Amino acid sequence: MGFAASSEDVILSSDSQFGMSGSWDYEIRLWDLAAGVSACCFIGHTMDIR
Repeated sequence: MGFAASSEDVILSSDSQFGMSGSWDYEIRLWDLAAGVSACCFIGHTMDIR
């Protein structure tokens, strides 16, 4: 499970349990880093993630 376009932004939670990545295909994915899976996908974003 991944992006249709390249990832542009990546951030980690303060406890390093989760990550978020944004791509040019207008998706933001929330990653469960311990499980190594995408926990949720938000479609339609148009701005950078911070």
